[in-house]
Amino acid sequence: MISVNEKPVELKTFPNGETRLDLLQFNWLDEGDRVTIDLDYRDDSDLIHLMMMKKSIDNSGARFESVNLSIGYMPYSRMDRQTTDAFTLKYVANFINDLHFDNVEVSEPHSDVAVALLDRVYPLYPSADWLLRRALLDIEFDREWDRILFPDAGAQKRYSALEGFKTMTATKHRDAEGNLSKCKIDGGKGDYSKVVIIDDLCSYGGTFLNVAKGLCDMREGWGMICPDIYLVVTHLERSVYLGDMIDSGLIKGIYCTNSLHDAPEHAIVKMYDLRTAKEITQ
Repeated sequence: MISVNEKPVELKTFPNGETRLDLLQFNWLDEGDRVTIDLDYRDDSDLIHLMMMKKSIDNSGARFESVNLSIGYMPYSRMDRQTTDAFTLKYVANFINDLHFDNVEVSEPHSDVAVALLDRVYPLYPSADWLLRRALLDIEFDREWDRILFPDAGAQKRYSALEGFKTMTATKHRDAEGNLSKCKIDGGKGDYSKVVIIDDLCSYGGTFLNVAKGLCDMREGWGMICPDIYLVVTHLERSVYLGDMIDSGLIKGIYCTNSLHDAPEHAIVKMYDLRTAKEITQ
């Protein structure tokens, strides 16, 4: 999905599947404007549409103050290293760099690799900023007692700048077949009633369900009740509705943005617009 200065780009398709981009819909752009293209990735066709839009602006002959890109979810963020799979994050980053935007904003990059690969990039971190604040206010989180839980060492590093919270960190363990087994929670002792897990990306939710189970099992072993557990994550894939976490009863609420789909599809999901922070309802 592509927008220009918050106005959705209307696209049509020829019978053979080629995209038609009618430039008359942009006649409201004036020379000297600051132009921002929003990329809300849904599938690979959005990258082609992004290229068409940027090339059309470049070839318009108009001189703008700047032409910038705002990326919700950075496509191919998972593929952030060279393995037996193609290093597709690097290829997509090169594709974006070759479009020569003046500035590129990326919301909640999955790792430092994406930030390093993109030119003139400015990372934003909603999970640790306004999205977390919304969740804490909504659940009446008590900083003196309640806890923030990092689901792994990567999340602990990513959100190390968070201050004024009591925190816990989970250590994941995998069995011989590579499947997640029970995890260890460091810092889990104490009297608290609410826990917020924070991370950047959720797919089926298996990691977070495993962490929640580990915490509850540990507390039960100490003769203590399981706290109310919530999840704050900027990028929530639609696949979460197919996983076990959403209906497990262990996660009381999920706070996310619309970076990967347009509206919540379950009662426990509270979704906010990535760029306006306004709540989105079903």
